[in-house]
Amino acid sequence: MPGVHKAVHRSGGGNRFCGIKVNSRNPVIASVRLSRYHPLYLGMPRVSEFYGIAVYIYYRDHNPPHFHAIYGESEAIIEISTGGILEGQLPRRAAKLVAEWCEIQRDALLADWALAQAQQPLLPIEPLD
Repeated sequence: MPGVHKAVHRSGGGNRFCGIKVNSRNPVIASVRLSRYHPLYLGMPRVSEFYGIAVYIYYRDHNPPHFHAIYGESEAIIEISTGGILEGQLPRRAAKLVAEWCEIQRDALLADWALAQAQQPLLPIEPLD
């Protein structure tokens, strides 16, 4: 299509996708496509951040109760009850920090999960010290 430029960023084997189209005649973003795991996806508020690891809970997500942890180009879905990775991957050190934080903050994570299922605003959770 003449006059349209595309910028595509793929990382982590295609786990994250962000496609932006800009019309050169009218420099306004025409469309943006984000995967459901991208933190800018609507309905996925950040509940905590520590050591460069961002933690998100998605409002319209499925069971079992879990959260999304993103560290650099890596991301994983973490089960709240175990602190184990359900999908994706994180570097070993980041995975250990997330599991430790999950154990400490399990009650707060479950409370935020319940709020998300009820479509209520989520509460921030203390980061790992």
